[in-house]
Amino acid sequence: MADALGKPVVLEEFGLDRDAGLTVDCATTSRDRFFAELLGMIEASAARGGSAAGSSFWLWGGEGRPPHTAADSADGLGAGDMPQEAPGLNAVFDCDRSTLRILGEHFARLRKISSRDISR
Repeated sequence: MADALGKPVVLEEFGLDRDAGLTVDCATTSRDRFFAELLGMIEASAARGGSAAGSSFWLWGGEGRPPHTAADSADGLGAGDMPQEAPGLNAVFDCDRSTLRILGEHFARLRKISSRDISR
């Protein structure tokens, strides 16, 4: 639709929880696969001159760690989490190396695509 209108699109606030829990020792395999596929679609659009202009995933947790588990998270406390979400539910933490690699490579490719477009 954005291509037809000639308008840019930034896909934002997308995320996925860990494979089997909220703690940082739980795998991020499904999230990584989801991010790689979605970010690849954005890159492909941008590379062909389509409407995709960027992305902003949900949610950067950084060095923060949720103080609670899903079972006792009614107070909504966490590292930047929304009060209605279990703390750490969709957070990408600084120790999520595979997810950070996917994000870093994505942003590097978008930077390369946009610098190529500027030089035309």
